[in-house]
Amino acid sequence: RRLWQGETVDGVSLTPWPAARGGPPILIGSWAGSRWIPIAAKQYDGWIASAHFTDLRALKEGLARYRGEGGGRAIATNIPVDLTADGTTLSDDDHLDLRCPPEEAAARLAKLAEIGFDDAVVTVSSITEEHLRAVRALHP
Repeated sequence: RRLWQGETVDGVSLTPWPAARGGPPILIGSWAGSRWIPIAAKQYDGWIASAHFTDLRALKEGLARYRGEGGGRAIATNIPVDLTADGTTLSDDDHLDLRCPPEEAAARLAKLAEIGFDDAVVTVSSITEEHLRAVRALHP
C-alpha cells in the first residue's frame, strides 16, 4: 500500500501516476482455517475463499471469522459449473459446485449470497454460447 501511495519502500518506488495513487483493491486468497483471514480483514480490501476443495460448512465458518475480524468484501471462487448434471440440494458437508440443473444452480448461488458472500467466480468447462448464456442467466 505504501508503494501505491508513492512512498519508497526498501529502495523500491512505483512512482504511480496521480490517477493511480492508492492502487487497486488488494484481496487476499486463503482457505478458511488460514492465519490470513484476520490479515485480509484488517489490512486489505477483501478475502477470496476457494470453493474447489471446501465444503459449505468451512465456507460459512471462514466467512464468519472474516466478518468477525471486521472484513468487508468476500468472494467465493473456483466454483465448477455443469448445468447438464444431476444434482440435489447441498448439505453443509458438500463441496460447493454448480454441477446441477439451472434451477438448483441458482438456488445454490442464492444460498452463497444468503451466507454472506458478495461475489461468486465460477469455472466453466463447456464454452458453447448456449451454455454460457445459461450460466449468465443464473444471476438475476
